[in-house]
Amino acid sequence: MLDSARAPVLEAEVTLIEAGVVRRRVVTDSAGRFALGELTAGPIALRVRRLGYRQQTRDVQPGAGGQSASGGFYIMAACQPRTGYTEL
Repeated sequence: MLDSARAPVLEAEVTLIEAGVVRRRVVTDSAGRFALGELTAGPIALRVRRLGYRQQTRDVQPGAGGQSASGGFYIMAACQPRTGYTEL
């Protein structure tokens, strides 16, 4: 899990959803990585959320059972900091 600057997002919650039912929740580590364990083949959704970032859900299609898979997931900040102003 990386942010828009490609920095790891630690402690983001990753939720595995199958057929509209939450099956697992895990948290990213200090490098932004997470593992869901063995997945069955078929469509699933991954929902990612972290305080200060926009929640995102992505549909994915894992391969046959027992195969490992990896991929990238980028998460955007919930709001962008203002620039060009002076605080009083």
